[in-house]
Amino acid sequence: MRGEAVSQREIASLLMVDPFSSDAEKINKYAFDVGYCAAKGKMHVFGQIGVDNSVCPVNCKYCAFALDNFRLQGEFSERLKLRIAEHNKCSKLSSEEFIYHLHSFNEAKVDAVSLMGTAALPFNEYLDFVVTARNILNPEIGVIVNYRDMTLDDLSRLKVAGATCVYHSLRIREGEITGANPNLRRQTIKNVKLIRFDLMNGVEPVWEPFDEALAMDIADRILEVASNNPWATGVCGLCEVDGINFEGKTPSVERVQLVASILRLVCGLKVPLGCVGGVAWVDAGQDPRERGYSDSREHIIRETEKARAAMSSKGWHLY
Repeated sequence: MRGEAVSQREIASLLMVDPFSSDAEKINKYAFDVGYCAAKGKMHVFGQIGVDNSVCPVNCKYCAFALDNFRLQGEFSERLKLRIAEHNKCSKLSSEEFIYHLHSFNEAKVDAVSLMGTAALPFNEYLDFVVTARNILNPEIGVIVNYRDMTLDDLSRLKVAGATCVYHSLRIREGEITGANPNLRRQTIKNVKLIRFDLMNGVEPVWEPFDEALAMDIADRILEVASNNPWATGVCGLCEVDGINFEGKTPSVERVQLVASILRLVCGLKVPLGCVGGVAWVDAGQDPRERGYSDSREHIIRETEKARAAMSSKGWHLY
């Protein structure tokens, strides 16, 4: 990790370090110093609004919105198709709810707001959310696209509508435990860069039990993330939700931090944000993680202030 190329196997061997050990503590400390320098010590708080909870055909095994997980809760029949269609008709946030959340994030003075939509949401409906967000959010607040695979034309229209950044990643075991096409995911990332959006991506999801095979897969993703030269990156642990059929379990905070630290060391100073603190997210709206807490304006403002205070206590400064 001194600037020369590092191999998948070398990264995997670091990932197998006990995340509760003194060796992991040293890795985390070194990574923090690198990440703090890359970000110039500036903190960021991002808002996120889940704009729909449609039953999604991409079928990520770990997602509460997946079609197969929806089937687990219902009968296998033609009536199920009707039930899914009826559900999807009313799955979007209402205009009133969406605008309420946008005004809340304005008041909280977040740095950007991510609009998270399922792959089942039609593009024009997602585009309408972006247009509304850009019209309501303060000019200094960015609009982050978090959506399905997109063509150059899709991304061009989103940029004209006022989006400033795109979150898109090739997830762990993409195409094996998800219904997404890895080549399409990669092509979307190329398209994002061709349209000159800021790119956010990361390594997700990390789960337990953690073994050498998973470490090799994560190491492969770390190398790919670093090669994409994103503006911001990070690591997301699996969030368990009810009613799904996936063997993975939520990892410890220490496990996720070790993976993030190693990602930061591979990215070095080239990637400005992420992995070691200095970035926080405040959620509202529909959410596949079933987080189960309020998204009132008071809650959003309070959580934003708490995030800034926590980062400030660790030496981060306002952006």
